[in-house]
Amino acid sequence: MEHWRTGRESLVKIKLYIEGGGDGPELDQSFREGWTAFFVNAGFEGRMPRPVRGKGRKRTYDLYQTALRNRKPNELPLLLVDSEDLVGEGRTEWAHLKERDGWERPSGAMDEDVFLMVCCMETWFLADREALKRFFHDCWRDNALPQWPNLEAISKDMVFEKLALATAVCGKKAYAKGKRSFEILKVIDPAIVEAVTAAGGREWPVAPACAECRYRVHVSQRLPRGGFVAILHAAVLIDAPAERVWEVVSDLTAYAEWNPFVVKASGDLRPGARLEITI
Repeated sequence: MEHWRTGRESLVKIKLYIEGGGDGPELDQSFREGWTAFFVNAGFEGRMPRPVRGKGRKRTYDLYQTALRNRKPNELPLLLVDSEDLVGEGRTEWAHLKERDGWERPSGAMDEDVFLMVCCMETWFLADREALKRFFHDCWRDNALPQWPNLEAISKDMVFEKLALATAVCGKKAYAKGKRSFEILKVIDPAIVEAVTAAGGREWPVAPACAECRYRVHVSQRLPRGGFVAILHAAVLIDAPAERVWEVVSDLTAYAEWNPFVVKASGDLRPGARLEITI
């Protein structure tokens, strides 16, 4: 989830639409500060995705759909929401959201463009118990939390119940969604979150398949006999199975849907064959 730059311009700008309820400029600021700190701690400084606060769950999905419809050539909208419920074994993120919320995968969205906090952001907090101890200090009751072997198998209601018990004597500092959650987001360790969620058998939601993607284009120009030839050299490293990559790049009729530089592509994908590509 990074920007790759040529000169001063970013080829791809990531916009991450994140669920986060409540209204008011104070929560807007807390949201930005919390997620910015989290991404910096995750090692994304200098190549930061832009977190966009969706507020309510449905509103976040609607904003994401609007961003897809109106996306600029150098923008990649992504969606990050709570799963709310446990995710069935073998269920994809979009399949879970369709079953639970009735959300269809929007046109132009890939399977890898949506990420779930299972079951909620607070699950991430419980992954880094040491950070919670430091945050709540003397009033934290660590024995109120079981030693769950798989946090992503714990229901949202149970997570909130145990957080309430662990901070029951903290008074005004007791855990509550909103500003408090964004303050905790600043101090948890993303590496610990990743390790714990990976142990649950799911990919870390804020490290999508394109996290290690690189895209470089070098252009050399020759002017033979007054003509112009542009030679493009491109290199791509994609963290995805070869079969999935080939499925995308071999679908010539769909190029214009994901590649803004290609207007039309046709031809026979075999050695020695001729391709016709309009850019």
